[in-house]
Amino acid sequence: MLLIGAFLAIGLLLGWGLNGRLRYLADVRIRAWWLAPLALALQAAPAPSVEAEWGRFVPAGMLALSFVLLMVVVAVNLRNRGFGLILLGLVLNLAVILVSQGMPVSAHALREIGHEEDIQELADARLGDKHHLATRDDLLRPLGDVIPVRDPFDAVMSPGDVFMYTGAARFLVAAMRGRSRRDPELDDSPDPRRTATRY
Repeated sequence: MLLIGAFLAIGLLLGWGLNGRLRYLADVRIRAWWLAPLALALQAAPAPSVEAEWGRFVPAGMLALSFVLLMVVVAVNLRNRGFGLILLGLVLNLAVILVSQGMPVSAHALREIGHEEDIQELADARLGDKHHLATRDDLLRPLGDVIPVRDPFDAVMSPGDVFMYTGAARFLVAAMRGRSRRDPELDDSPDPRRTATRY
């Protein structure tokens, strides 16, 4: 959360630097926004214990479903600037989760941020858990959590995360400038709210 907060803070600073205004954020309308909290809850919630054979796939299934829900939100709002990058990031993360039956996490990246204690915990994770230690058997391993981000964040992120967070910051900058949506016919015309303030 600290890392995404940093990206959003950069978006705020860039928005202000480009003469953006926070009050324009009130004009932003996101369709199906209520799916996003549900998706985040699926990522944070512990997976239920299921005795059946297919129960081992429940954790990874919850993680994959959360990304599918987020993709729905982004898809129905794709005209918003930055949402294309967010969608790309979601697709990359979902792809590696599906083929690896969970998100593989690089042991090297964990060592880089000083989280050696997490390596054994992830190594003990079962196939199908939300996260597991990356091995040579994981397909699309470079798309997993392989990017170490040191102090003050001490986090490991995936290439998909980079696209998602950058897209969110891009959207914030555009929204603060009153140009959150990609409307080519309006791109070269002045913002009517700003024009009105001149008189």
